[in-house]
Amino acid sequence: KSQEEDVSKGLINFLEPILKNENINVFIDEETIRGKDLKNLFKRIQDTRISLAIFSESKCDFNELRKIKEPVDEAIPMFYKVDAIGDLADLQNSYTLLMLRCKQDLINSAVEEMSRLLANISVGVNREKEGNQKCFMVRARKLQISHSEKLINWTWSSIYEAPNEAAIEIAMLNEVYWLHMSGNFHTRNLTPGTKYEVVFLVSLEDTSFGWDQPVNLNLKLINPDGTESFQERTTSLECHIGENWVDIQVGVLVAPPRNAAAKMTFTMYQYVTSDRKTGLLVKGVAIRPMP
Repeated sequence: KSQEEDVSKGLINFLEPILKNENINVFIDEETIRGKDLKNLFKRIQDTRISLAIFSESKCDFNELRKIKEPVDEAIPMFYKVDAIGDLADLQNSYTLLMLRCKQDLINSAVEEMSRLLANISVGVNREKEGNQKCFMVRARKLQISHSEKLINWTWSSIYEAPNEAAIEIAMLNEVYWLHMSGNFHTRNLTPGTKYEVVFLVSLEDTSFGWDQPVNLNLKLINPDGTESFQERTTSLECHIGENWVDIQVGVLVAPPRNAAAKMTFTMYQYVTSDRKTGLLVKGVAIRPMP
């Protein structure tokens, strides 16, 4: 075996049990362990949900990375014991580069990054193509819903939707006086310069009541320098009683450059404690590109 193969394989053997211990399922693509064809490697990455590509003491031409026209959001390149990568600095806005020489620090960073991606993809965020742009869906389970832990207030159920008929878990409101739902997302997942709308996806059963007062909605962006921008509006849900799933717009934003990515929070609330509210179904929050 070559030295570079030993380094790469050794790192993989060290990484695999740690990922599994964090409940991250791992599939090792043996066909590409020894590969140096980056075009083929990134083609295989594009066919997966999350990929971890390890570059270690390799003689391959890293300039090939510049030929990849479409960065893969769920790919994590790891550079281990590679010195000549200074000329790749211009790629940092497109890729998460983990360039640590300490094996333990490298492993910790990889586990943290994969856990973040899985939190967005597996637990709460679906990504669907709309034209050439991506639509993101933060599912109800990922939202912070007041009193959702109490069965007297909220219950959970599953629905099935075309085209894939996959089960979607939804929150079903039994009874509350104090309504508060919020969630968060990071704009680094969005396409810079693209205009997006943020909407709650809800439905109200025919027997719903307590919605004669409007709900409040707000969208807040927290920038890297600590500054914030804020949008707020009110709308009536009563007019949607008996309808199928409807979009309740929270706000609109233009995705900033990735080097200025912001944290986004979105909220729907109504604090009219004299109104007993029932019949609301919550699918989640969509962040999707606008025409």
